[in-house]
Amino acid sequence: MKTIKSLIACVLGIFVIGACSSQSTQKKIVDEAQIKKYLSEQQFTENSGLTDVQKNISFWKDQLSDDPGSMTNRGKLAAAYSSRFGITKDINDLHRADSLYNIVIEQAGGRTPGNLQALAQTAITKHDFKSALKYSQQALEIGDEKEASLLLLFDSMMETGDYELAKKNLHRLKNEHNFGYMIRKSKYKDYEGQLDSAITYMEKASKLVDHDNNVFAWSLSNLGDMYGHAGNVQKSYNTYLEVLKAENSRASYLHVLKGIAWIAYAHDRNLDFAREVLRFVKEQSMSPDVHLTLAEIAEFNGNQEKKTMHLQTFTEEAQKAAYLGMYNSYLIDLAITESEDFDRAQKLISKELNNRSTPQIYDLKAWMHFHQGNHQKALKIVQERVEGQAHEPVPAYHMAKIYQANGMKDKARKNYEQLLEGSFELGPVTTNDINQQLSKL
Repeated sequence: MKTIKSLIACVLGIFVIGACSSQSTQKKIVDEAQIKKYLSEQQFTENSGLTDVQKNISFWKDQLSDDPGSMTNRGKLAAAYSSRFGITKDINDLHRADSLYNIVIEQAGGRTPGNLQALAQTAITKHDFKSALKYSQQALEIGDEKEASLLLLFDSMMETGDYELAKKNLHRLKNEHNFGYMIRKSKYKDYEGQLDSAITYMEKASKLVDHDNNVFAWSLSNLGDMYGHAGNVQKSYNTYLEVLKAENSRASYLHVLKGIAWIAYAHDRNLDFAREVLRFVKEQSMSPDVHLTLAEIAEFNGNQEKKTMHLQTFTEEAQKAAYLGMYNSYLIDLAITESEDFDRAQKLISKELNNRSTPQIYDLKAWMHFHQGNHQKALKIVQERVEGQAHEPVPAYHMAKIYQANGMKDKARKNYEQLLEGSFELGPVTTNDINQQLSKL
């Protein structure tokens, strides 16, 4: 496969790190009967809190209609739209929230740190990272709710690749009894490639919040991802089940179903059930990324026609103006490896580097040069911008290919062998390719 192997790991988890192993001969983990009861629209709306969010939207719309000048009503409605976006991924809700927050800030003359923080969070979701930095800094300068502003500043800096500044801001907040600090500490350990520490901090964070709080489910969903990356697929599955059972799982409900679908596919080789779960997710969510996993499964199953169909559907949706480039990384990889539209890839890479000059974007630039046959140029970018800076399996896979193309057999072999330990996360198609490449070295 050309492209899906470079995308799926990013789709499945918020923290994409680590190594894990699985073989198709292992005992199946996903219990179909256990999961099927959650593939119900009623169960989804109840457990995800969608019903309550819908009621909140109706309530605050009515309140705003009665008092059109109320900043409070407008801010509450914006928060409700943002919550619904988190669950259903309807991009229109994100734009509605963004518009309402901007009106509130204008009404208040910019002196509303809470709304600036909300706008910063919305900007991060939109992948408008420079605006997120600006809003976080503005909120911090006001002085109120300083801790929340610093946390958002950390998030923004991590997205733009300003890792040292992010670390300094995090150090200012050190408090191992604070949920917000602990999950950022976990994120930074993730960036450093220290998976065990990242898991430890996220486990500690999950114990700091009430079980009926939706951020508890969020922390568990991240733990489920991380356990899988660390090779404990059974623990990953069990943690995902905890999220599904939670009374207020919010956005995590569909996220963990995607994770369970991946276990059914990559570990159990239960393609039919993996597709069944993903179809349910697709019915409840407007996010196009589920098509990437369906394309991966189609390719593994030898169905090129379905793979192409799913990739086309994803591309058509993801490149819509409403998404504001949120899926640019995926579109870059598809342009490079599927359509070989290098002009489009270069334009999107330039746009992304202007937005965030991270090792992951430079990896895509090197990947493009590799596919163009510019192997030495690809190697130079890797050595300067990716090696030792990106610890995820996808860049490691790309680097192995680039080393191999430049005759650096030992380095290529080392990367490939380490990647085999992460066969669950990368998926069976990529694992097959790695084995083929190793046989050539």
